[in-house]
Amino acid sequence: MMERFRILFGMVALAQFAHSETVTWTTLAGDSVEASIVGFYGQFIFLEEGKKRARVNVPYAALDEKSKILAVQWLRNHVAESEAVGPVEQSDSPLSKYLAYNLVTYDNGKLVPFDFASRADPEFYAFYFSARWCGPCRKFTPRLVAFYEAMKLIGHDNFELIFVSSDSGTGEMKKYMHEDEMPWPAIKFGKKSNKLISRMKGSGIPCLVVTDRYGRILAHSYRGSEYLGPEKPKEALRSFLSYSEKFRMDGFLPNVGN
Repeated sequence: MMERFRILFGMVALAQFAHSETVTWTTLAGDSVEASIVGFYGQFIFLEEGKKRARVNVPYAALDEKSKILAVQWLRNHVAESEAVGPVEQSDSPLSKYLAYNLVTYDNGKLVPFDFASRADPEFYAFYFSARWCGPCRKFTPRLVAFYEAMKLIGHDNFELIFVSSDSGTGEMKKYMHEDEMPWPAIKFGKKSNKLISRMKGSGIPCLVVTDRYGRILAHSYRGSEYLGPEKPKEALRSFLSYSEKFRMDGFLPNVGN
């Protein structure tokens, strides 16, 4: 196991979906693990190990040359697949399909269906567990709004932020979305909870959880029982988006041998 390189952005991944072939990953220090790669975001490689798919997150720089090449090969394939991504309603992700017809947005005093099914399937989701009655949430939400609008303005369309309300009812949820001018959609209040999303939530709010389109957790407001706050996953998402864009625009690849 690569304990010294284990980076715990959040809880162990909860999704159970098809993943890549299990291979040996080795670090410069000589540690190795048999695992499958499920992500290469920012400067980290996200691996899943064993039948329970325990998460092992390793800095790219800590890998040996052979493992770096494997990571870059995965990244090339991933980018090619992302360029050809279809609409949410045709996604192979059960999470995306659940969200396709279960989101609402605030419009002129009402909560109306959010047209998500026909949009391109996002590469990342950020689930925002929050509530109108929560003081710390009300302090953080304006910063999250500014972040979201800035990311969309500069062209990062490969993510979506989803509000998951902890309010007492639809009325309070609607007031919160209106008062804080949330530009993102929310899961319908009272809708039968999606198990994957429910299990993402930490023990308190505000809680921000960043995942890939399959619901595999990439960054979380909690590390076990320790509360890290929503800023850390927000900045992790910024890093993921910037790295992804740099690759697409500049043909960037981390340095690897021939």
